Amino acid sequence: MASAAGYAGINSTGADGYLARGKAMYNQGNYAGAIDQLSHLKRMPVSSTVADCADFYIAMSNYERGNRESLDALRAYLAQHPSDVNAARVQAAIADYYFYNGKYGEAITEYDKVRTAALDGDASEDVYYRRAYSLLRLGEYEQALVNINALRGSRRYAAANTFYQAYVDYANKRYGEALTKFQRVKGNGELAYNAQYYVAQ
Repeated sequence: MASAAGYAGINSTGADGYLARGKAMYNQGNYAGAIDQLSHLKRMPVSSTVADCADFYIAMSNYERGNRESLDALRAYLAQHPSDVNAARVQAAIADYYFYNGKYGEAITEYDKVRTAALDGDASEDVYYRRAYSLLRLGEYEQALVNINALRGSRRYAAANTFYQAYVDYANKRYGEALTKFQRVKGNGELAYNAQYYVAQ
């Protein structure tokens, strides 16, 4: 249960309230609401630290909404705050923008700029996976394998790790090794289904 102080903060009509509500709305996926609250905050006299935090969540909310200007907003934030604690998240979001729009060459260029050590475990794994997938789509199999191998031990990407190692072997005509690895892909998801397709070849 939230503390009384927590409720007081989020209900405050001061800058702390707008910031708390904006962050809460962002975390709940209410990106339009987050932008509204944090834009109001930006019109108030606040410290540069608070203003920077608002800028970050506004930029990320625009990205999550898929707004056309989101990429420019992310780049502007990164240009203004290159050493910010959130810089790696913003850089990853820029790369994700290209990834989800199927622009894999541009995505790789942007993923290469991400300081994965500055991300939490899940976000770091996401970068390795998406960079590997982008490289595979461009036929850069050995470079892709480097990123696939970075996912060893990942529970979230266990099936993907095995499947794409097998796929690289298959693409390089190492059919025996590929078959062994494809047979290790378990589960009922798309990767397991695709693995069975290759096993049947």
